[in-house]
Amino acid sequence: AFAGANLGADPDVGFHLAIAAATQNHLFLRTMEMLRQPLRDGIATARRLAQRTAAERLPIVMAEHAAILAAIRAEDAEAARRAMRDHIERSRDRMLGFTR
Repeated sequence: AFAGANLGADPDVGFHLAIAAATQNHLFLRTMEMLRQPLRDGIATARRLAQRTAAERLPIVMAEHAAILAAIRAEDAEAARRAMRDHIERSRDRMLGFTR
């Protein structure tokens, strides 16, 4: 799933869309659905430009996703918010070449 042209961007975007759907906020979900292709393309581009290989990056991203999912399953909104914010910030830093 993490090889090929999109470098695993589809499952990554799918994870975020599933969270958007779980919010039951139809406006948010629709917005995320409209952003699906730009998100996918942005993730794939960032991964192509990344200094880390997919093998190095995948466990980090999967751990961040697991933290988000665990907080959601625990129905801990604040922990989910923190985990998602941390994931977005770390993703940005990885894209810009900062180590975190």
